[in-house]
Amino acid sequence: MKQLVDYQMFQEMTDKDRRAVVKKVKTEIKDNKDYKDLLAGQKEKFQDKLITKYCKEMGKKVLGVDNETLRLLLNHNWRGGVRELENVIERAVIFARGEFISVNEMSDQIKGSAILQGFPDSLKDAMRKFEKEHIIKTIKKFDYSKEEAAKALAIGLSSLYRKMEELGIPTKTNKPE
Repeated sequence: MKQLVDYQMFQEMTDKDRRAVVKKVKTEIKDNKDYKDLLAGQKEKFQDKLITKYCKEMGKKVLGVDNETLRLLLNHNWRGGVRELENVIERAVIFARGEFISVNEMSDQIKGSAILQGFPDSLKDAMRKFEKEHIIKTIKKFDYSKEEAAKALAIGLSSLYRKMEELGIPTKTNKPE
């Protein structure tokens, strides 16, 4: 994608020139890959432009999106184009609880598309991957205490160790220093 017009330069243009630039940019952003490039390559401009716009409208103080949310946005299939992106960001700013927009503030539609991505087609393989990720997250959540993790998972400690071996999770997972 060609280099985008500098934001400050864009602000100084006449309305006619702005419309021409916007029209050109819209024709250059043709597929999902271009949206990913736009989000990834222009992260600060994206955050400044859209998030600042909606923060002013809502009277909120949001600084940007966290890394996990940015990954979610980059992997979403933007069928609705720039308008869909704007609507998603507006909604996220409305529901934002902190300085950074987290995955929790994203709509179920955006979160749902990410959940399905990265999972194998085979139900058996998908279940195995989910189990592995869930066990790892639970162990981390309980500060690497396998006893607490086993209680939260509603399984016995020996079952947790057996599952960890079965799924290829190191059993000697100690808290990182």
